[in-house]
Amino acid sequence: MKNDIDMNSFKIARYRRQVVLEYKGNPLIEALPHILTEKQALKVIPSKPVFDKSERNHPASIRIHYLARIRNFFEAFPHHFELQEQISTIIRAGYLNRNPASSAHVKQLNDGYDRVRLKDHTHTNYSLPSTAECIAIIGNSGSGKTEACLRVLSLYDRVIVHPKYGLYQIVWLKIDCPSVGSLKQLCMSFFLAVDSLLGTQYCAEYASRGKTPDEMLAHMASVSNIHCIGLLVIDEIQHLMSCKESESTKMMNFFVTLSNTVNVPILLVGTPKALPLLQNNLRQARRASGAGSYRFSRFAKDDPDWQELLENLWEYQWVNNPGPLTNEIKEVLYDESQGILALVTTLFRLAQHRAISTSHEKLSVNLIRRVAREKMSDVQPMIAALRNNDEDALLRYDDILTDLIKYTAPKASNVNKSEPQQLYIPPELANAFYLLAEEGYNAEDVLGALKKASKILPEASPYQLSGVAHELLANGPLIESEVKKQSPLKKVDPLDLDPDDLRLAYFDAEDEGIDVYQILNESGVIKNPAEEFVINQ
Repeated sequence: MKNDIDMNSFKIARYRRQVVLEYKGNPLIEALPHILTEKQALKVIPSKPVFDKSERNHPASIRIHYLARIRNFFEAFPHHFELQEQISTIIRAGYLNRNPASSAHVKQLNDGYDRVRLKDHTHTNYSLPSTAECIAIIGNSGSGKTEACLRVLSLYDRVIVHPKYGLYQIVWLKIDCPSVGSLKQLCMSFFLAVDSLLGTQYCAEYASRGKTPDEMLAHMASVSNIHCIGLLVIDEIQHLMSCKESESTKMMNFFVTLSNTVNVPILLVGTPKALPLLQNNLRQARRASGAGSYRFSRFAKDDPDWQELLENLWEYQWVNNPGPLTNEIKEVLYDESQGILALVTTLFRLAQHRAISTSHEKLSVNLIRRVAREKMSDVQPMIAALRNNDEDALLRYDDILTDLIKYTAPKASNVNKSEPQQLYIPPELANAFYLLAEEGYNAEDVLGALKKASKILPEASPYQLSGVAHELLANGPLIESEVKKQSPLKKVDPLDLDPDDLRLAYFDAEDEGIDVYQILNESGVIKNPAEEFVINQ
């Protein structure tokens, strides 16, 4: 590592008085900016491009260049404030047990040296309870999830120097998950990101040829410890789905270890393709949503936020004859973008380019639709699938967040381990599905039985559905008339049931006068899918 870092090139820590008792006396927290109110956050998070109406009188060749500013347009909504609030909280929480003013900090650094010496990133002699948490942000391509993260993180200085402690604090660090999902490439991306910030030579020293992944991970944990990284952002997490199962599992386990042993909060960002990765291991799913799981999906046509977005975006017209935002134009903008943020801003920019370059100088429904067909042809199949709610087509697009739930079924010994079995579970069947899946039934059979049960008893509760599906799975296909004649909960004597028969829960619930769901939940038989399997709601 280079030791000649120019301290003057970074912001020197200015310690602020803290209101929260737990934050007092910790220079890593005291050097952070003040905690923002919602009003303050919604004022600084948006990005409004430079615009002057007089620019509409400039030559066409100049005005076309102004259109590039639309790429910087970012509208802030309440869920962006929630994200800002959550990031603000987990950064500070991650620093609670990392205080360079305490003797414990030296012991933590020694732990880091031992990890490197032993080439074991999981090793620890001195560990305090972990206060670090994780956030998972899953959203469509073009939904603005990465931009939202960067807008929030831009509120923080990336590096803060503490001369008193000889410390270069990295408040946040963002790296992209390598496209091939390689552990070595992930480590190299990490070291290069640190080097670009501090001018160090970690990559040359710790990622040289001959270094094993375990060695590199140990150094990665040590560097995170030395520079007190406040938040590690891993973008494009769905790339892990393309690597070997052992590699993706090891990488996810490392993120958990980094959070547990070094107290570094983790922010995972990816498309819906990453959902099976998080669902594949309950421990990972819990850790990846410990501080909240966020979904950045497309806007609905009648969503007030969508309407506000269009109104504010429409102001940025550089055509000579700007027109009003009519209902017809709103319709075509939604129809051709299906509420996807990146697509509507791109379409708006390209339509203006066409209007200016052809001297039409006005936006119209026909012009917008023609530009969408000609200039955005690559996304037309995806748009058509969304427009027509074509379930079969939508399942082919892993980067679209729909109402379908992805479930990665446990692998059997005779299944190709490089190809996880994925099922798509309608939300209304999720509770019943996981109830039966816990019993060990084949996932595909469970889903098929539940779909049949839901057709027979469309108003049934999840537990009733699982009861009918259980009969179908246990006794083979039943004709619809047979199932309708029998109660979803078959009249049986509880004394005739085996001790592990789930139906006993029903009788226990009757005796105690409570909902059977409560008994099943308390006993650990079922779990909330929204928490345990990162399900889109």
